[in-house]
Amino acid sequence: TIPIEPGQVRLSRPGVYPVVYELRTAQGEVLDRMIAHIVRLADPGVVEPLGVGVALRVDAPPGHRPDGTIGFSASARERLTILVDAIERHPEVPVALEIVPEILAALSLSPDPTARDLARRLPDRPDQRIVLASPYVRVDPSGMQAAGLDEVLLDLEQRGGQVLETLLDRQPRSRTWLAGDRISATGLRYQLSRGVREAIVPERALLIADPNAPTALGPVELLVPSSEARVDTLVVDARLSEAFDLDDDPVLAAEHLLAELALLAFDAADDEDGLDDPGLVITPPEDWTPNPAFLGRLLVGLQTTPVIETAPVDELFDLDPALDDDGRPVTRQLLGRVADAPDADLELWQLTDDRVSAFDSMAADATGVVLAGELQDRLRPSWSVELRREDRERYWAATRSIADEHITAIVPPPERSFTLTSREDEIPLRLRNDSTLPLRVVVRLESDKLEFPEGPERTLVIPAGEVADQAIAVKVLTSGAFPVTVEVDTADGEMPLAVSRITIRSTVLSGLGILLTAGAVGLLGVWWLVDHRRRRRRSNDGMVDGPVAGVGVGVTS
Repeated sequence: TIPIEPGQVRLSRPGVYPVVYELRTAQGEVLDRMIAHIVRLADPGVVEPLGVGVALRVDAPPGHRPDGTIGFSASARERLTILVDAIERHPEVPVALEIVPEILAALSLSPDPTARDLARRLPDRPDQRIVLASPYVRVDPSGMQAAGLDEVLLDLEQRGGQVLETLLDRQPRSRTWLAGDRISATGLRYQLSRGVREAIVPERALLIADPNAPTALGPVELLVPSSEARVDTLVVDARLSEAFDLDDDPVLAAEHLLAELALLAFDAADDEDGLDDPGLVITPPEDWTPNPAFLGRLLVGLQTTPVIETAPVDELFDLDPALDDDGRPVTRQLLGRVADAPDADLELWQLTDDRVSAFDSMAADATGVVLAGELQDRLRPSWSVELRREDRERYWAATRSIADEHITAIVPPPERSFTLTSREDEIPLRLRNDSTLPLRVVVRLESDKLEFPEGPERTLVIPAGEVADQAIAVKVLTSGAFPVTVEVDTADGEMPLAVSRITIRSTVLSGLGILLTAGAVGLLGVWWLVDHRRRRRRSNDGMVDGPVAGVGVGVTS
């Protein structure tokens, strides 16, 4: 520490002054140098403190792996530890957190106790931490909608809300959205549809006519394309966001950011038409790598710099709106970005999703239902923007393999023949389940020679590793040999599992056959009766017209 005598440094006006510090040898050679800032305060009450909110993302690549295990890379673990440690060490700084639910779930289920401890520490101090609603993994909503994955997106939103509410024991704030750089009109309209009314939007995502326009120190109105709606928005100044990575020295980078904030506070005080309570929000770029020294100095400086006052993000939306030179609320528009579909083989995804849905419908006990839920959870991480195409397909292949193991375990009735001897009879069917789980299936029979009094369809639950015998009542319509098609489908009827054919041999006469036979018998009877009468008539005629052999006229002697 080098003391400075009074009068050696004269700062005539309140403000922020850069100071160059140089380390020199006795010969005057510069060994190192740094730039810091001195804040010269005004008289008390002259400068209204600038309200500053902090929004941070607690994210990393998915912790749930394709094989169902849980783990994080060393860099991901370090990232999460830095964020949680910094937030915990400065509990008085109100921070809005976008916690990726998949990360929180993986931490809480990890076999590593240090990871579980991170999950435990995140929910602390709910009075100082706003948790923003988030999809289960970080996604690009615009891109997913462009690819027709609306149902997947909705599922990720719902699952994310369930995880946060369960593990944090409170509902996340769904009306406020921390947007990324690649926001599109489609994505903005989607956020409106799910209840968002406030947004934190990076300046680089907006169309700003004047790049030198002053930083908005209050909410602005974000225009929604093709709509009359407007969204209250806190714009993240690009210069402040870039300051998170401004210098190789993280402490100096934090000092630069604090100096920029202090300058804004003085500028607001000098603006006679400025807001009475100016405020803004800062958040790092999406690709920022957390640094403990930077975060530590920044959070301390936010508390100790006299012209800065930390504020919860939700309170900043209640400030008076930023005004333009004409005294009207400032409006902003999005850049005309076209949404990009995720890098994924969507046909392969559909195949995988169909397989998992099929198994879900077949699960016939609690164990199967739990496994179906786990398979859904295995698929969800695959949509993370942190993953590449081949990473997604590894998740899909592993999940599909487990579903197929059970789906293909149903063995249909063997092809054989049955003889039916009565008009109303039964056909015995036998199905086998080679799975380790009881499974529910639908059996459908089809034949144009049979009627099925109880319907042609049956839902069966086949125990694990066993066979199921089912007698199907039938009504025979004709005699002869004919096929019956037996189709075994998943319980939801969406996927055929197997098809077999059995042959029916019927000795039963149909109604027409009985009628023809009766007619033939009747005709034969009539013929016999007519023939019999004709023979009798001929016999009687012979007795009258001529002698009968052996009968003569007696002669008297």
